[in-house]
Amino acid sequence: MYRSVSGERSYQIPVGGSGAVGLWGYIDAFRELIDQGILENFDDIVCATGSGATAEGLALANYLTGSTLRYLFS
Repeated sequence: MYRSVSGERSYQIPVGGSGAVGLWGYIDAFRELIDQGILENFDDIVCATGSGATAEGLALANYLTGSTLRYLFS
């Protein structure tokens, strides 16, 4: 709905969820997995890709947190 109709601000989500907001979401999610100790039990992360946003988000989060997990994208 447009602001002129609802009076509220809206955020347009890019195709595939690609963008700064989505990227920070992946970084936050990755940090949460680390904080909960979940990633200690795994060597790899496997994910499907479409627009590449998931791969980008996980790869950057992996790098920025110093994690050594490997990625397999299909």
